[in-house]
Amino acid sequence: MFKNLKLGSQLMIGFSSVALIALILGIIGYYGVVKNGESINEIGLVRLPSVESTLDMEVAIHKLIRHIRNLLIPSLTIEDYERQYSSIIESRRQYQEDFKIYEPLPQVDEEREQWQAFVKIMPEWVAINDKIVQFHHEISQIGIFNPDELLSKLQQFRADHLQLELNVISFIISGAQFEGGEDYTSCNFGTWLKTFTTTNQQINDLIKKVGEHHKQFHASVSSIRKTVELGSKDEAMQIFDTNMKPAAEEVFKIFDQMIVEAQKAENLQKTMQNLVLNDARPIQNRALEHLENVVHINSKIGAEEVEKAETQAQFLKTASIAAMLSGIFIALILAILITKSITRPILAGVDFAKKMSEGDMTQHIDVDRNDEVGTLIRALNSMSSELRGMFK
Repeated sequence: MFKNLKLGSQLMIGFSSVALIALILGIIGYYGVVKNGESINEIGLVRLPSVESTLDMEVAIHKLIRHIRNLLIPSLTIEDYERQYSSIIESRRQYQEDFKIYEPLPQVDEEREQWQAFVKIMPEWVAINDKIVQFHHEISQIGIFNPDELLSKLQQFRADHLQLELNVISFIISGAQFEGGEDYTSCNFGTWLKTFTTTNQQINDLIKKVGEHHKQFHASVSSIRKTVELGSKDEAMQIFDTNMKPAAEEVFKIFDQMIVEAQKAENLQKTMQNLVLNDARPIQNRALEHLENVVHINSKIGAEEVEKAETQAQFLKTASIAAMLSGIFIALILAILITKSITRPILAGVDFAKKMSEGDMTQHIDVDRNDEVGTLIRALNSMSSELRGMFK
C-alpha cells in the first residue's frame, strides 16, 4: 500500500488521518453543543418561563375567585371586606403581570389556540367580577351585610308582639293568664337592640323612632293587667284600643320600613350570589381549563425537550467513544504500517551497507518500492555492483 508513496506522503497520510479523527470528534462535539444548546434554550428561555408564568396566573385567578366568594360571607366585619377588596386588586395585578411575561413567548399552534381562547373569555369574566364588587359596595353603603338574618329577626319580632296582643285580648276577655310582656327591654326585640349595630342611618333612625312606641306597647300590658285584676274589663279594653293597639301599629309600621331596607340588601345579595354561582362559575371554569391546557402543553414540550436532550447526550456519548476508539485503532494501525514500511527497508539497507564495509560486495537487495527508501537501496545495489567491478 505504501510502497509506491513518498515518505512525505506516507507521513502526511498518518498525520492527516489523526487530524481527520480529531475533526470528526470536534464535529460530533460541536453538533452536541449546538443541539443541547437549542434544547437548553427551549427549556430555559421558553418552556420554564411559560409554565412558571401560567401557573402563577392560575394561582392568582384561584385567589381572586376565593376573595370574590368571600364577599358572599355575611358574618365578616367591614375590615374583613376591605381586605377582600385589596386582595382582589392584588390578585388582578399579579395575573396581569404574568400575562405580560407569557404573551410574547414563542407558542406552538396547539398552545396558541388554547391561549387565544383563554384571552377571549377573560374580559367577560372580569366584567362579571366587576359587577359583583360593585353590588357589594352598594350593600356596604346600605350597611346590612346579613339581610336574611335581619329579616328573620324582624319577622320574629312581629310575631312576638302579635302573640302578645293576642295574649292580652284573651286575658281581657277570658282571664287567661300569661307570663311577662311588661318589660320592653326583656322581649326578643328589646334584647336584640342591646347588641345590634349597623352603619345604615335609616335603620338607626327607625330604631330611635320605634323606641317610644315599643316602650308604650309593653307599658300598656302592665296597665291592662292591673285594670283587669281590679275587675274593670271595659277600662282594660279601652287601654288596649287607645294605647296598646296604636303603639303596636306604629311598631309594626317601623318594622315594615326596616324590612324594606333589609330587602334592598337581600336583593343585591341574591344578585351577587347568582352572578358568582351561575354566571361567573361556568366562564371561569372554561378560562381555567384553557389555561391549564396551556400549562400542560408547555410541561409536555419541556419534558419532550429534556428527553430529547438526554437522547442526544447518550448518542453523543456513544458516538464520541466510538470515534475515539476507532481513531485510536486507526492511528495505531497506520503507525505500525508506516513504521514497518519505512524501518524494514532502511534496516535492510543498513545491514547491506555494513556488509559492504566489511568487503562483501556480493550482496543484492530486491527492491519493489518507488519511494526514497527504494531509491536509496537501488543506489546501494548500484554502488555494490560498481565497487565489485572495480575490485575485480
